[in-house]
Amino acid sequence: MPKLDILLTPRDPILVRDGRPFTAEAGAGACSLPWPYPGTIAGALRTHYGRLAGVNWYADGPQRVLDGIHLSGPLLAARSDENAPWLPYFPTPADALLLDGEKGNQVVRLAPLQEYTTGSGCDLPFGLRPLLTSRKGKPVGGQAYWSLADTASWLGGATPTRITDALAAMPRDTRTHVKVDPATYCSEEGMLFSVAYLSLNDVAGAASPAIAMLVRVTGEMAPKSAEPAWLPVGGERRVAHLSAANWPEMPAALEAALQSVRDTRRLRLQLATPAIFSAGWRPGWLHEESGRLQGEIPQLPGVTLRLISAGVGTRQAVSGWNMIRTAEGKKERGPKAARYLAPAGSVYFFEIISGSLEADGWRKLWLRSLCDATADQHDGYGLALPGVWHYQNANEVY
Repeated sequence: MPKLDILLTPRDPILVRDGRPFTAEAGAGACSLPWPYPGTIAGALRTHYGRLAGVNWYADGPQRVLDGIHLSGPLLAARSDENAPWLPYFPTPADALLLDGEKGNQVVRLAPLQEYTTGSGCDLPFGLRPLLTSRKGKPVGGQAYWSLADTASWLGGATPTRITDALAAMPRDTRTHVKVDPATYCSEEGMLFSVAYLSLNDVAGAASPAIAMLVRVTGEMAPKSAEPAWLPVGGERRVAHLSAANWPEMPAALEAALQSVRDTRRLRLQLATPAIFSAGWRPGWLHEESGRLQGEIPQLPGVTLRLISAGVGTRQAVSGWNMIRTAEGKKERGPKAARYLAPAGSVYFFEIISGSLEADGWRKLWLRSLCDATADQHDGYGLALPGVWHYQNANEVY
């Protein structure tokens, strides 16, 4: 099946709305998400390649591109100057805590508590263990994305005192607009509104790197090569440049670290893109048995996992627009029902209770979608990063 890796470099600040109401009223405002949802980029690329293929959007075109174009991503890519390669970055994991220390900010790892001390306990459901750390300090922010090298080190079980290559959250560019009277072509009095665009530098500067979106395209309709092109992304038809790129494969150092503990019975899965699960914050294949959550992971047949703990951020909502018609040609286009996402960076801690990770088991999970629905997998939601984890000793909790 064709496979194509592409890079989308926005020329302008883009608008990927966060879903808050935006009506034609004085003082209204629209705000962009911190990073585009996979469905937004999937829609832009399916539209682009569908047009190139000449599909009929008023007949079976929408269904053809849904079935024939599958995507993974978008991942954040950055480079320091125009001659440097584009490097992937991943959302900061939920089990990483940045603390303000005397010698600068230091990162510490949160881990599931191994056992409770006398007189202690927890009311988390399904016997889940709390995430705790042995360090004490004041949490600080500033690190929204980690480089592939730092992420791989964390996945392999290392706990560096500092993250050497991190990026802050993407800035927003807020602009004020006016409503124009179509009869006079003049602005209407008092009708001002603002739009907070997501500002992604297309040219690296001294203060900030260039930012782009890295996507992998597969499916029967995926092109064989990435012909350079301009296409609209998000709202207001802001354009981005499409070019060829390289999808991040599992680093050799991480693969060696994971292979060295291939007999481990512990698996840690981190979300690189937000996930849509039928059970809300957790995968639908996890079922309650004897008060615990466990089940066979579809990506590794024969391997049954038990959920020990989870670090999941505040849920996010996603909707969209339905472009599909029925077989009878009945018009069904309209807004989709809102669904909730487990945000990128969320972490799930599993114990393997039956089966084992084969030699290529880690690679099978690398940037593989964990979503329950095939359609969500093909949109790029729920890409996972595999790793290992260790318990937190109760005697070392501050």
